Amino acid sequence: MRPENVEIKERWKEFYRRYCKNEISKIAQNEKTSLVVNFGEVEKYDPDLADDLVLHPDGIRRAAEDALADFDIAAETSLEHARVRFSNIYPSTKIYELSSDDVNKMVSIEGIVRKSSDAEPKVLEAAFECQRCGNLTNVEQTGKEFTEPHQCRGCERQGPFRLLEDQSDFVDAQKLRVQDISSTEAIDVNIEGDITGSFVPGDRVNVTGVLRAVPDDGKTTFRVFLEGNNVERLGEEDETPPTEFDPEDIEEFVDDAISTVAHLESRNIQHQKELVTRENLVTPFLKALGWNVTNEDVIVEYNGDTDGYVDYQLMCDGTPFVCVEAKSLGTTIADDSNFDTSYDPNAAKQLRRYMRTTGSEYGVLTNGKKYVIYEDVSDDRPEEEILLSVTLGDLAQYTDRLARITPVESS
Repeated sequence: MRPENVEIKERWKEFYRRYCKNEISKIAQNEKTSLVVNFGEVEKYDPDLADDLVLHPDGIRRAAEDALADFDIAAETSLEHARVRFSNIYPSTKIYELSSDDVNKMVSIEGIVRKSSDAEPKVLEAAFECQRCGNLTNVEQTGKEFTEPHQCRGCERQGPFRLLEDQSDFVDAQKLRVQDISSTEAIDVNIEGDITGSFVPGDRVNVTGVLRAVPDDGKTTFRVFLEGNNVERLGEEDETPPTEFDPEDIEEFVDDAISTVAHLESRNIQHQKELVTRENLVTPFLKALGWNVTNEDVIVEYNGDTDGYVDYQLMCDGTPFVCVEAKSLGTTIADDSNFDTSYDPNAAKQLRRYMRTTGSEYGVLTNGKKYVIYEDVSDDRPEEEILLSVTLGDLAQYTDRLARITPVESS
């Protein structure tokens, strides 16, 4: 083992001593077969090790499992075959954001299981007997094709060989088809071991794994899939919205959103797409206002007597209350007199038209970095005025105005 690998292995051992002794004891007592490691704890213990895990997952994970196999624990049970699985890799990546830059790196996605195959045995290391001399040769199966020995290690002849199933190592293997929560994009996830057989279509899951790319039937393009390291079922979101608006929720949203914008723009993750803004910024904004985005008070792509679809229609007792129109990060949001070439001159007019056709009292126009709120100020005829026009960084200073578009205000 190379010196750097020995050093990484020792860092993992020290991590286990600090954070994982109880969980490792459960493995030794045959209560479980895998050690689930919280990525946040790795980052706290050694930020460089956490970065290396994401960027070079094969070698770092192998060192983690070697360290676990050698971990000193007072039990007769061997930890040699225990797996190390990782959870809470941050930030989570949308399936449609995955790119060639992510190939062979560890990523985390959230999605909904659409298909799940039956779990089938997969050989990890095949044992072969030479038919000439009887010598045994073990071959690790790392590729898609089943591999036999090139030659016998005993007589050095090229077979013939006989597979010995009872001396080969097998593991359960399964394929999941996971679809993005906010789009139709989907990806295949290959999983093995104790996490197989646990998920069915309809389950909402978080998947941690390494993005792989293989040739697509001889083409120059490659097909990607996830080599799953861990899959965790996500619980249902709380369907009970907050009973009152809390300004601290807006402050927390602003802090998180600033980081999210910086992340999206630094990685240049298709930030021109409106869908990215909606999922990463607008939905969290509505949650911070107290709206329950999973019930009937928030209708996505609402079409109520309009000549288009309102991105989000916020309802009050079944009556339209707030129209929300989202634009991509690359679209400039300003008032109607703005003449910037990147500004969408029809966005504000579109939103105001939606307000009139739905009868909504308020409208919100945002690209995630700027927020313009319109209010219908006339009782006898539609007349919209700007209630607030503010950038993300200053949003928390205007919670008194934001309170007007909360579910508490609507009731």
